[in-house]
Amino acid sequence: MHHLRLSFENWDYKIDGGESLNDIKRRVLRALKKIAQSDFERPIVTAHGNLIAAVLGAI
Repeated sequence: MHHLRLSFENWDYKIDGGESLNDIKRRVLRALKKIAQSDFERPIVTAHGNLIAAVLGAI
């Protein structure tokens, strides 16, 4: 729980070998951009609430 709390207090915090919330947000935004530029007719993207909140805050 300690590391989880720290990650929400500091979005650049990460445990050894892990990703910070900012790292995840950047990775997901790159993926969403690729999907938006693709020729998929009706793409489907699923995610959990924390990730959705992070991405919505970035757009």
